[in-house]
Amino acid sequence: MADGSFDRVPPNTAAGCYECQRLFTFGEISEFWDDGEIPVCPYCGRDSIVIESADMTVTPERLFAMKRTW
Repeated sequence: MADGSFDRVPPNTAAGCYECQRLFTFGEISEFWDDGEIPVCPYCGRDSIVIESADMTVTPERLFAMKRTW
C-alpha cells in the first residue's frame, strides 16, 4: 500500500517476502518501519514485502520473479 493504510488490511490477507521467499498472512507482520509505512518480514527482517490485492495475487512464482528482478 503506497499510502501506508495498513489498518484496513484484513489479518488473513495473503502476503509474502521476495527476499526469503516465505508466504504468510498480513496478520503475522508485527514490525513496521518509517512510522508504519513499511512492513517488515516476520521471518528475515527485510522490507521486501508483497501484500495481495485485487490487482495481484501473492504466489511463490511471483516472489521468485520479483527476487530475480530486484
